[in-house]
Amino acid sequence: MLWGKGGRGMIATCLAVCALGAPLAAMADSGKGKGSNATASGYVAPDLLDKAKTNPGEKVRVIVTSTYGTSDASSKLRGLGPLSSEKKRLDIVRGVVAELPAALVAKLQGVPGLSVTPDAKMRLAGYGSVQLWPYQSGNASLWKGDTTTYSGKMPAIAIVDSGVENRSDFAGKIRASVNLTSLPGNSAGDGRGHGTFVAGVAAGATEYLAGAAPTAPIVSLDVMDDSGTALTSDVISAAQWILDHKGEYNI
Repeated sequence: MLWGKGGRGMIATCLAVCALGAPLAAMADSGKGKGSNATASGYVAPDLLDKAKTNPGEKVRVIVTSTYGTSDASSKLRGLGPLSSEKKRLDIVRGVVAELPAALVAKLQGVPGLSVTPDAKMRLAGYGSVQLWPYQSGNASLWKGDTTTYSGKMPAIAIVDSGVENRSDFAGKIRASVNLTSLPGNSAGDGRGHGTFVAGVAAGATEYLAGAAPTAPIVSLDVMDDSGTALTSDVISAAQWILDHKGEYNI
């Protein structure tokens, strides 16, 4: 998404987000599966309801959202008692992240406006690159900087991935580096390498391997551990961070 003034052909380069594979646990269901509760009165993911029956004591991490706002989701969660633990707010989706025994999830079934889904783990998909793409996509025109639409000032590109290593061709271009990873096992910088690759495609300035917009600043939002795994809620938090700071960094 492009905020602020923009020109045709720039949208593809203004926000680069990591290629994420399908969640390991479904975040939403069609409502037609066994045990689902996708009605006007609320929704609880079927696999959570199944777990409540088969293993009620197991702790599960969930995202609870409410059509009535974040505070309502938080209030409904507190109503379950001290065994439920709120981890953080996700205002951009009107919800909260929580850990609670699976048995308590069933009590949220049928609550008006409430949606309860797993805080699913996500994994990086594969990638590849050939140097014909900048010309085919029209991005090669940005290699010398844009002196018309943005008067020489390129918007920053936010990289939501495994972090960005401060290598030589990014020198002075990484305007912010934020760690939003909730999972353990995350190195400083980029312990996986994928985020640095994505940043290179977006704004790399290496000779003969220039990215789409080599003069663009970079904002690194690290949501993945060194195995390439992220929690859905951390990706949502990154989207919230971008929304909150888009003006500050001209994202």
